[in-house]
Amino acid sequence: MAEKIHKHLAWLKLLESSDQLDERFPALAGYIIESRKYFQHERSIHLQVTIAIGFLLMLLLYINSIQLNLWMAVLLALSALLEAAYIVHYYKLENGIQQIWEVEKRIWEKACPTDGLNRHQPSLTPNEQAGSKHEAGN
Repeated sequence: MAEKIHKHLAWLKLLESSDQLDERFPALAGYIIESRKYFQHERSIHLQVTIAIGFLLMLLLYINSIQLNLWMAVLLALSALLEAAYIVHYYKLENGIQQIWEVEKRIWEKACPTDGLNRHQPSLTPNEQAGSKHEAGN
C-alpha cells in the first residue's frame, strides 16, 4: 500500500508541475476523485482492523490477568506485535494520504482558480440574496 501511495503522490506532483494542467484536468479529475475514494476506503478498513485487534488485545490482557497461562501469554504477545505493526502501517497510510490531499488541493486550486475547492459549497438562492441585502440595509 505504501508503494501505491508513493507512486500516486509522485504522479500528482508531476501533474501539479505540468504546464498542460488546464487542458488535461477535466479528463483527469474523475481519476483523481476515484483514487481519493480508494485511498479513503483503504484508510477506513485499516482503521477498523486496528481497532478490532486493539479490542482483541484488551480481551486477551483481561483473560491473562484472570487466568495465568503460558499459551495465553504467548497469544497476548503475538497480538501485541500485530497491533504494533498495524499502528505503524496505519500511521504511514494516514500520513501518505494527508500528503496526497495537500497536493490534490494545490492541483484543484491551480486548475480551478476562480472557485478553487469551494465549488461544492451551495450558493445563495435569489430569495436568500434578497434577504441578506434587506438585512444589510437595516
